[in-house]
Amino acid sequence: MGQILSVLDRKSRRDKARSAWIPELPDPAVCAARRINGGRLVLCRANPDRRCEFLLVCRDLLFCGHPRRREIADRTRDMERAEILNPPVQN
Repeated sequence: MGQILSVLDRKSRRDKARSAWIPELPDPAVCAARRINGGRLVLCRANPDRRCEFLLVCRDLLFCGHPRRREIADRTRDMERAEILNPPVQN
């Protein structure tokens, strides 16, 4: 896990150095993530066929390398909680 963290941190620093602006959060309809390992790692939960530029593949795991990956994971968690607490009304 330590190697994956260092790769993601290097990738994140490189991405931040490439541009001074912070990229917008991707569309939640196509981008979802989940924190693991105490929140230090973020797994990509998007469609694996959608090859994101921030995707890091390690064996059968897909890690998110987006500079704002923790925010993406938090947003996904919050949206899932809201859906559980307020399920859509079926007519």
